[in-house]
Amino acid sequence: MRRSDESEPSTTDLTVAVDCDPPLRRADVAAFTARALAMQVRLLLAAHGMACRGMTVTATACDGRELAQTWSTDAPLSAETLAEWLSSQLEEWLAEPGLGICALRLSPQGFPMHGWSVPLRAAARL
Repeated sequence: MRRSDESEPSTTDLTVAVDCDPPLRRADVAAFTARALAMQVRLLLAAHGMACRGMTVTATACDGRELAQTWSTDAPLSAETLAEWLSSQLEEWLAEPGLGICALRLSPQGFPMHGWSVPLRAAARL
């Protein structure tokens, strides 16, 4: 049973999304987008004085399919680690011939229990 002070905050306002125009079709180009999104979500979390231990990436392919992957870790995610994971995942998806990614969405998951937040100054360095 979860105590009321241990509930996870809503991630609705912490999701970061980008439309890709032109669509992402190459892994090297996707890596730049991955790094920018990772930094954006990290700064958003830091602005809320929060950290997360997981992330769901959802890619909308140009043919309408949604591809998704969730990662988790025991420690708060750094922007660097997230960018590496995201770049690797995008590279894997883009290996499919003809696939283009038209939109990306990052949704933080696995918020630490109450009392395990990262202060703004410390989170900005992560």
